[in-house]
Amino acid sequence: MRANLALARTPADPPSEAELAAALARAGLGDFVHNLPAGLDTQVGPGGTWLSGGQQQRLAVGRALLTRADVVLLDEPTAHLDPVAARDLLADLRAGLADRFVVMVTHNQEEAALCERVLELSGRARQDAIA
Repeated sequence: MRANLALARTPADPPSEAELAAALARAGLGDFVHNLPAGLDTQVGPGGTWLSGGQQQRLAVGRALLTRADVVLLDEPTAHLDPVAARDLLADLRAGLADRFVVMVTHNQEEAALCERVLELSGRARQDAIA
């Protein structure tokens, strides 16, 4: 899990233990990781495949919270979460990424309504003729 989170930073700027713990807590994984036998050093499989879909999503959010990037793209950050957990996670993301430019992609109108600006894409798919 530690290596997965470390992807958020360059090797020259690794996150501290305190930063890792804070990001996991904000992403809703703090208690889960604390109760793992090896804690942060628990293996979670390639790309986190040994975690549930919701846990994978929260781990990705933890990485987003650790990044030093000026722009963060959140692609369906609440996928696999129940409505209450999704609302809480979005509040944590808003607080944790307040100093960054965030683009969130979502199909959920209620989540989109929480954003400062909304760009709605619509229309039918275009089919190109194959000649």
